[in-house]
Amino acid sequence: MSVLIEQTQLAHLARNAQPRRTWVSVTGGSGALFRDESGRQYIDLSSQTVNLLFGQVHPYITEQVIARLREYTFFDQDLDCAADRDAVALLHALLPAELTAINIKMCNGSDAVESAVKQARRATGNSLVLTVEGIYLGQSTQAINLRGLGPRPADIVRGSAEQVIFAPRPYCPAEDHNALTCPIENGEAICELVDRHRGNLACVLLDPLMMTSGVVGGRAMSVMIQRVREHTQILGIPLILDECQTFGWVPDYTLARHWDVVPDAMALAKGVGGGFPLGVCASREGLDNLEWGEADFTSGGHPASIAGLAATCTLLADELEQMNFDVLTDALDQLLAGDWRGTARTRGIGLIRAVEVLDGGRPADPALVRRISDRCMARGVHVRPCRSVLGIKPPRVISIDQLEQAVEVVRSVIANEV
Repeated sequence: MSVLIEQTQLAHLARNAQPRRTWVSVTGGSGALFRDESGRQYIDLSSQTVNLLFGQVHPYITEQVIARLREYTFFDQDLDCAADRDAVALLHALLPAELTAINIKMCNGSDAVESAVKQARRATGNSLVLTVEGIYLGQSTQAINLRGLGPRPADIVRGSAEQVIFAPRPYCPAEDHNALTCPIENGEAICELVDRHRGNLACVLLDPLMMTSGVVGGRAMSVMIQRVREHTQILGIPLILDECQTFGWVPDYTLARHWDVVPDAMALAKGVGGGFPLGVCASREGLDNLEWGEADFTSGGHPASIAGLAATCTLLADELEQMNFDVLTDALDQLLAGDWRGTARTRGIGLIRAVEVLDGGRPADPALVRRISDRCMARGVHVRPCRSVLGIKPPRVISIDQLEQAVEVVRSVIANEV
């Protein structure tokens, strides 16, 4: 028995799963607040891992999930399930109408991105993927190969390298140039690469937000996405949009709808499951070409996640909820429009914003931004650092008072640290 106890005491979280802030041990939360063991409450400006669209323990989502789990735990996907069909219909009403083939049998954004890429490769017979530097697509092997965020760790993706080329990161740090005429920001650079590799391209894969790499919508991202869509459509090359980060936090639910762009496929995750693990690939009928066992997962489309999806879509479609979203967006516009006295500049859309910290007029060192994030946490505000940016992405249930308090803390900490 003593040997067993000693072995148990040696067990610990793996290095990559250990918390980076061990001094905050969480015990619960409600709405846009969470609390630690001491009972102290924190305002969540980043929706945890930017994924709690309706915050902690939303009463309607929680009620729907618990009700579903009282009915059944899990069904083999060999069997028909009305709940799945209903959830797909609710989700489709919020997406571009052309995306009619919807795969909900996935667990996260990596699965959804890989499903879309598999479909494009099968449809075109090509393997080359064009994306951009700084894009983050998830943690699975193929997603790591496709992402452009930092060096790809060759030792853990050895033997599975994918064909991929990268366009420049669509954000130039200089403030004094016209982003609409900058080829890196307005999509011209991507279109040139498309022309150069058109005979070998399986797809173009873009994230219209790029929060993790600190772009957060850029300054001409809508123009870039629209230009690339027009160009790829002429050439018959599939365009995939990764809207895992944006779904529900932007006007019209997705940036594709807001900017009147219809991709060939769209990856969804983060907020789509109401806080429960879910990945979705929505595509045009022409890309609905995968067979059983090619993009479905053992726990994919779990009943708890599907109930979370249906509840989330129901809330998003509610007229009062849409009015509340507009009020919050206007409030955030006003709060971030103040004078940052040269210490920061802001950009973004809807409830997703970048507060880019400036040091001497240039984007600050990421280490400084991480320190600012820690200082904010010490003052009761959770805001995630993303390179030179603090990523503001509060849940849709945050109150105006909470928003004001949190932004004031961010503004004060930046002023003290820069």
